[in-house]
Amino acid sequence: MSNRKRIALLGLVTFFAFCLISLQPFSHKPYPGITRLATPKNHDAHPINRLIADGTKHFENVLSRRSLTLEDAAARYRQRRGRHPPPGFDVWFKQAMKDKAIIVEDFFDRIHHDINPLWALDPKLMRIRANTQPQVIRVRNKKVIMITDDPTRQPWIQQWTKLVKQMMPHLPDLDMAVNIMDESRILTPWEEINDYVKTEKEQRKLVNVDDAITEYSSLQEFDKEKHDPHDPGWIGGDAGDYWLHFRDTCPPDNPSRNISRLESFDVPVDYPSHQLPYAHNGFIQNFTQSQDPCLQPHLRGLHGTSWATTSC
Repeated sequence: MSNRKRIALLGLVTFFAFCLISLQPFSHKPYPGITRLATPKNHDAHPINRLIADGTKHFENVLSRRSLTLEDAAARYRQRRGRHPPPGFDVWFKQAMKDKAIIVEDFFDRIHHDINPLWALDPKLMRIRANTQPQVIRVRNKKVIMITDDPTRQPWIQQWTKLVKQMMPHLPDLDMAVNIMDESRILTPWEEINDYVKTEKEQRKLVNVDDAITEYSSLQEFDKEKHDPHDPGWIGGDAGDYWLHFRDTCPPDNPSRNISRLESFDVPVDYPSHQLPYAHNGFIQNFTQSQDPCLQPHLRGLHGTSWATTSC
């Protein structure tokens, strides 16, 4: 082989080697399926530039805690939740990885924020109350059953039942009480929720691995018992009274806690003219706060729930 051919071959091999090395950082993309916004160099050019920069930095920090192995996911679950992962966690993780999901334990904070107070309730009492509701999706021995007192109304529970069936055979025996309305139906005073949250934190612990359950219990014995229907004591009356009940769910120091209901919805909304705590120069910087009626009493004149609390 001539020197010219050797040089050409060596150059070709070097080129391909360079390409392979260059592609290595992209073999595991930090933003799979996500468009990464460039961090603006001049934060003073426009207020939204700082929000973009802060959001990008925060998002990168969250993604740095991504789990790529079952061991990592379980360890981060224990660290953040203070409990062992539930039975079936390994099956869920395997499917999530197969679906190329981005697994970051922080993503599930909203779910745990909602269910944590339930840890403070008596399990059997909660089970009885769910079991005796008029709208229930029931799972027994890997089979899904729909319970309804009126199959002619809007088919929300029918659609939810179809969705639950797609999760078979991975769900244990359970009774899922369903709210078939568009609006929320349960309001719990802040003090009561605060006590539940406090109790949950006090009871939370990592039990010995040998004592942790690996399978969910059956409800076969529970079904043999007779339970009286539970009446939650639904509130009726004027739709405008909804606000009087809702404001009790707000922390004592929030603006809405002591604000009265609107006597009429036919007047202009008294929208605040001052800088709102969740905004930065007119742009939302805290999305959670921007949706919180406890921080924004004027929403009682804007949100449909305040004047039409039921839709069906």
